[in-house]
Amino acid sequence: MQKALRPLWFVLAIIVLVESWLWRKTVDFGYWLVRLLPMAAFRRGVAALVAKLPPYVVLLVFALPVLLIEPFKLVGVYLLTHRHVFFGILVFIAAKLIAVAIIAFMFEICREKLMQISWFPRFYALFIRAWHWAHTILDPWKTWAREAL
Repeated sequence: MQKALRPLWFVLAIIVLVESWLWRKTVDFGYWLVRLLPMAAFRRGVAALVAKLPPYVVLLVFALPVLLIEPFKLVGVYLLTHRHVFFGILVFIAAKLIAVAIIAFMFEICREKLMQISWFPRFYALFIRAWHWAHTILDPWKTWAREAL
């Protein structure tokens, strides 16, 4: 049974690491964008608003942009199922990248307040453990691929 699940664990590890890679890249892109555009004042304004709110309201503020982006992913899936493959993939990828960028931006601002919610630090630690687990699964394969190339 354990051998049969190895491909599933491998794919799951890839998903975790791709998501974390996207997160890091969009955070870097976001900081670049803030430096390029006059968004520093916007970020400070959002941070000041978040500082005044109670933790559970901050959780809603953190989740709201994600809920607004999700319908666009469904549009991408709809287009895919109706034989508009190129546009479906394009809409889905764009929605995914925008969602990760917004989540990363909001998490940086909301992290301190979110950590005040009793269950959130455990949830966050679970993601960190998943990231480390994914590395233990994929690092030997990455090493093998580098040596093979």
